[in-house]
Amino acid sequence: MTVLLADDNWGNLMAVMPWGSNHSAGGGVYYHVDYVGDPRNYKWINSAPLAKMWEQMNVASVFNTTGIWILNVGDLKMNELPSEYFLSLAYDSDAWPLNTLEAFLAAWAGREFGGDAGEIADIMGRYQVGRADPWIRLTTVLVLAPQGRARRAGIVLLGQL
Repeated sequence: MTVLLADDNWGNLMAVMPWGSNHSAGGGVYYHVDYVGDPRNYKWINSAPLAKMWEQMNVASVFNTTGIWILNVGDLKMNELPSEYFLSLAYDSDAWPLNTLEAFLAAWAGREFGGDAGEIADIMGRYQVGRADPWIRLTTVLVLAPQGRARRAGIVLLGQL
């Protein structure tokens, strides 16, 4: 039986196999690039930073948590790039050492758009800086709910903003 360790739905591994672990089936990772749940979700937009994904999967590799890697993609559309990057890391993480994200993006952009796609790779690299979804920047939780229930929960209603 493989020990499967999940991220926190936001791309942060919560645990890895203990250093020097000798578990016969090893350990694995369940990682998200698509999350639907409380208090917000990020569907239909690519908001998985590839640099963070590399860092987290590198930690998994160093701690021998490589028995199985599962990616929760949700809706594949808009998550093709992070899915491909995850699969590339899973297939051969040694092929993508530190500071090779730009090379991966250049190869991806060249394949997808042809020719010299350096500008596209540069734009995608800047886009990948972090989870910058507009709704994550909200400081107030907005809920459409019957007024009485929302007040009891201490939630600000849309009409009270």
